Amino acid sequence: MLDRTTALAAMTAVSTTLMTATMTTERAEAYVPGFFAGAANAAPAKSALAGKYADKKHPGCYREIFADGTVKGEDGDPGCGARTVTRAWTLAGAIDVNDDSIFIDFSPKGGPANFLGVRVDEGVKFPDGNVWRKLD
Repeated sequence: MLDRTTALAAMTAVSTTLMTATMTTERAEAYVPGFFAGAANAAPAKSALAGKYADKKHPGCYREIFADGTVKGEDGDPGCGARTVTRAWTLAGAIDVNDDSIFIDFSPKGGPANFLGVRVDEGVKFPDGNVWRKLD
């Protein structure tokens, strides 16, 4: 026969185990391992999306996507040239592990927070129809 102290200790151990299992299950449902390269805490060594791009909405302006999802660029008025004053920017992004799309946070520039770019033959296509043409 169990005394009260032993029974309470056993119930506490079972309760803690169930809480840990529940928390682990909840995290597993909310987090799909490897969906984004950044979620796995390891940036890919290479990405087909990484490279320099031309943006027809901002002719002559720098655009570059890095393998870790970072996106850098500049804007002019609207294009960039030798006599144009430009504004440089750096944005956070996340490339999916299949290397076929990127979510970019354009909110620091006044745009959408999770703008999806999909890899296509010519470069990266965005929902507004704009395509960044890959240069390298």
